[in-house]
Amino acid sequence: MRHTFVWLVFIVMLLAATVAQASIGSKSITVSVNGRPQHFGTPPIEVSGHVLVPLRGVFESLGAVVIWSEETGAVTVRSSQEVRLRLGSRDALVGDRAVKLEVAPRLYQGSVYVPLRFVSESLGASVAWSPTQRRIEIATKV
Repeated sequence: MRHTFVWLVFIVMLLAATVAQASIGSKSITVSVNGRPQHFGTPPIEVSGHVLVPLRGVFESLGAVVIWSEETGAVTVRSSQEVRLRLGSRDALVGDRAVKLEVAPRLYQGSVYVPLRFVSESLGASVAWSPTQRRIEIATKV
């Protein structure tokens, strides 16, 4: 009887830990720019440990101009620096310097998603990630 009780307690604890971990993993990622929360039509996603965001939302709030070519799948972000990306390619240009991305831009739920840290930092912003709160704070030099 005691043995059964111990196993029952163990199973309940294991189940509770699994449910808690699932709820942490499913919490959405929030993004703010200079302390202002950003809201997107589609939420940020995490791919291989990197956060990707809908192209226009963050970058227009950073004062950048975003140009998307559906024919070529090319993305150009212009601010103080020009950044060029292509869907599905880890190769990018920052100004005229070639850079290798850790994760390629992609289409997700009808929006172009780009690596947040790479593009933000390429435009001169700093990026801080809080994994426990799943929150990203982007700060620009004002």
